[in-house]
Amino acid sequence: MMLLFGLLDILSAIVLVVLYYKVFGFAVIFAIYLMVKMFIFFDLVSFIDFLAGVSIILAIFGFQTIALWIFAIWLLQKGAFSLFR
Repeated sequence: MMLLFGLLDILSAIVLVVLYYKVFGFAVIFAIYLMVKMFIFFDLVSFIDFLAGVSIILAIFGFQTIALWIFAIWLLQKGAFSLFR
């Protein structure tokens, strides 16, 4: 199960990077995934994931900040740790 969450976190990071280039493909799906995951695990790490999901929604509406890159790096490293644990 952790491998699946790790892979989805890496894919979410890729979606965040692609949002910078105005490609919105699966962005809403990954935003919902990140926000729902907070209610499954309910800890600090999941709250940061929730904020990443909110930033995806905001980026869809044009509010792109440095936070997109920070959350992308966060999700990428978290996914890598989950995959190679």
